[in-house]
Amino acid sequence: MKQRLRKKKQRKLKAALTANVAPRAAASAPWQSAAFVHVPGDTPLGLVPPWIKGLVVQVAWGSGPPEQPVNAGWLEEARRRFTVYAWAWCNGGDAQAEAEWHRECAQGYAGFCANMEEPYDAHGNSADPRYTMPKAYLKHLNWPGRLAVTTTATFGSDMTAWIQAGALTMPQAFPREVPLATLTLCVEHAQAWGWPLNQIRPLAQAYPTNGARPDPVAMDIEAAALGVGVCPYTIEQAMDTSGQQWLTIMRPSIERPQSTAVPPPGGSTGPTGPPPTQPPTSGLIGSQHGVTASANRLRALDPAGTNPQRDPANLSTYGAWDKWERTMSMLVKDHDARIADEQGKL
Repeated sequence: MKQRLRKKKQRKLKAALTANVAPRAAASAPWQSAAFVHVPGDTPLGLVPPWIKGLVVQVAWGSGPPEQPVNAGWLEEARRRFTVYAWAWCNGGDAQAEAEWHRECAQGYAGFCANMEEPYDAHGNSADPRYTMPKAYLKHLNWPGRLAVTTTATFGSDMTAWIQAGALTMPQAFPREVPLATLTLCVEHAQAWGWPLNQIRPLAQAYPTNGARPDPVAMDIEAAALGVGVCPYTIEQAMDTSGQQWLTIMRPSIERPQSTAVPPPGGSTGPTGPPPTQPPTSGLIGSQHGVTASANRLRALDPAGTNPQRDPANLSTYGAWDKWERTMSMLVKDHDARIADEQGKL
């Protein structure tokens, strides 16, 4: 009886949130210029910058409503101003029931993003039942529209079905909360797990940790170098003066469309041009050295081997993987300088 009453309450809540709220026509590409919302009641829509075109609103937590349900009046106003997408936290357990509930809650929204973290993360262990849970969830979600998934920076479960479905992955670049969770690590880890660059759009930490947000200048430059756009998380935590300034500085990355290039993992594609005439084993290593990508993955696997607070002027503060990255980078630089010098003498 309690279960039937709960389901009836869930259906009533879903009906209230989707009735008479037709989606606004998209003013930009899907997920572009969009920001995530966790607590709608803390999000004054009039303070959201006008260049933000979409809001991604939580509609479910596991197999129930979100901790902070969406007010129907707030949602109606949001739909008049923005393209409104839905997101839901995946709590694990019964992937089928969870996926079917999320699909029901997200009806009428412009797109859907699943939030998969520890309950769905096998950490690279293919024998772990969680390794195939994202595939099972996607099968039962049976979502016909725009699709995305957000995960922790080093999520390690099979996402092949999501990639083939054309979904975007939105790994969480929250470096103030998790020092290793940089944009670079997020993008390179996603690529290492098969995601093409044009299906990667990280979440960028817009909320303060210990009173500070990530440096927006550095983060914007990093996103540009990686060729990715970002979605701020969460917009309601960036409504103060410093938060608005953070959003303004990050605007180029928030508005950046999805990349059309698909460089391999390990960095940018570098300059284009004719291939070198010398055999590959004796040529320049170039920007595709993979040193930083490897170091970031090693740090993620062995956090004790790195020191995020290391002093560049004091090698004794470096962890083992920090020293390894420094050594390998110096070897690459010295090697390429020698090759370039020899080629200049030919």
